[in-house]
Parts: sequence; structure tokens; C-alpha cells
Amino acid sequence: MSFMLRWLVTLIGILHASLAMSQSGNGLDKRTPNAYFNVESESLAHKSDTIGGTDFGVRFAWNVGAWTGKSKNFGLGIHQDISNMTYSQVDGTLTTAWTDFSMQYRLWWFYPKLAFGSCTFISELNGVTTVDALCTTAGGGLGIRIPIGPLVIANADVSMMNPTVTKDASGNNAAVGSRLDFTAGALLYPKAEWIEIAMGVRYRSFSVDVNGSTFKEVVAGAYVGLGLGITF
Repeated sequence: MSFMLRWLVTLIGILHASLAMSQSGNGLDKRTPNAYFNVESESLAHKSDTIGGTDFGVRFAWNVGAWTGKSKNFGLGIHQDISNMTYSQVDGTLTTAWTDFSMQYRLWWFYPKLAFGSCTFISELNGVTTVDALCTTAGGGLGIRIPIGPLVIANADVSMMNPTVTKDASGNNAAVGSRLDFTAGALLYPKAEWIEIAMGVRYRSFSVDVNGSTFKEVVAGAYVGLGLGITF
């Protein structure tokens, strides 16, 4: 059997299993609410070339949205995450905030999306503001959710957000570059179907240009979250 034929047979098998699981009542149709809200707390390490150090902190995030259509295949959502880091070894602080407005389509296990949003990036060294940037962003991504039982869904997501406009108030001609996000984890559902528990790991990288020099920002951490869903 040729490689392409094997690939096609595997793909058909995956789609068939996904559809069968969905129709059995244990799939994603059952776990897709009409409206949802969740909050997350993430313990992270942020390696900042802009600051010149690595430190540990906490990032908080929230998500709100809705799924519409006859089979709840079209989704609209808002995500925001905020972190405030203190780099004691270099007397620096770093504040980041990202807001994404997304449009998703649920196709079996797959969740392609388009998004636009905004970001804030503020860095200080020795009490002096080195970057005070505000930007708008646009991009997209692809998520996947695979039911592995009636109470657990494995999930992964990758997205890229590109800056469209950046304004810097520090006077250092700063600009925020493209942001890459990768998330992998699991969604857990207790007997109360309107409760969702999330846990997993997240990786993020982006760049910051300051006076013609490019600095890389890398963030990695583990998160837990609690969500509430309403189905009507």
C-alpha cells in the first residue's frame, strides 16, 4: 500500500471515529455549550532579553464566548491574559497584557480560527521605562479536541498573531513582533456537566524591537482553570 493511500485510510478512520463518538453522545456536541466563561491561573517562567533576565511569576487569564448555529459549530470568543513580572536580579519589571477576539469553526475534532486583538508591553530597568508599547494584532490558528472518554477531552492549540500597528510612549522606537502560542492539555468534566476543569502547559514566544535591536521574549508554564458552560 502506498504512503498516500495509507495516509488517506488513516484520515478517513480518524474522521469516522470522531463522527461516531460525537453521535454516541460522548463527543464534542455534548461538551460544546451555547455560552461559556472560564478563568485560568498559570505558573510561568519568562525569559526576557528586553529586561536581560529570567524570572518566575503568575499569569491570569479569562475567556468568555458562545457557540451558535444548529450544531453549535460557529464560535465567538474573547480571551485576555495579564502578567506582572519582577526581575530582582536586574532591578526590572515587565507588564504584558494580550487581548484576542476570535472567530472559530468546529469541524469534527478541528477548530480553525481567525482572530484580532491588542497588546500592551511595558518594561522598566532601574526605574526607567525602556518600552511602553501598545499594539493591535491580527492572525489565526488551529485547535484540536479529541474525546478520550465520557469525562475527558485532550486538547491542543497553535496560533500566530501578527502586529498591525504599534505605538510606543517611551521614545525608544519600540515595536512588538509576531506572537506564537502553543497549548496542550486536557479538559475534565465532573458529573455536573456545566463545570469544566482545564489543565495543561503553554508556550509563547515573541520579539520586541527597541531602537533597531531585536529582543526575544519566551514564556513557558503550566496552567489550571475552571469554566462554567450554559446549554439551552
